[in-house]
Amino acid sequence: MQISIESGSGQYQVTGYAAGRVTLGYRDGARDRTLEVCEPVVLTGSTLLTTWRPADAEHLQAADFDAVLELEPEVVLLGSGERLRFPGSAVQRRFLEAGIGFEVMDTAAACRTYNVLMMEGRRVAAVLLIGMA
Repeated sequence: MQISIESGSGQYQVTGYAAGRVTLGYRDGARDRTLEVCEPVVLTGSTLLTTWRPADAEHLQAADFDAVLELEPEVVLLGSGERLRFPGSAVQRRFLEAGIGFEVMDTAAACRTYNVLMMEGRRVAAVLLIGMA
């Protein structure tokens, strides 16, 4: 299911991370809300895609990132799970050719980095592989 929140006052932030889950906080009008996700997601300040289901970082293909590129980010963070795992060179080449920054880190680091970049007003997308050892 895809959940997209378009609210002038709301932006998704990562408020917690533990192995197997990420907790998101966002404003929905005047209300603060939280959402816990346990599956791979794509996250921007205003969009949450929960239909993104790769097998693991090593088997990612360049086409797996079509939905991410449609969000027009300036930088994409790949949280590869509990350990640092890199996708194949075709994935990295796709971002290089598109002129979009692409950084790979473990999911906890990607959550922290996403929050910092988002708060700086950057167009950042985080692709979070959650609970993958």
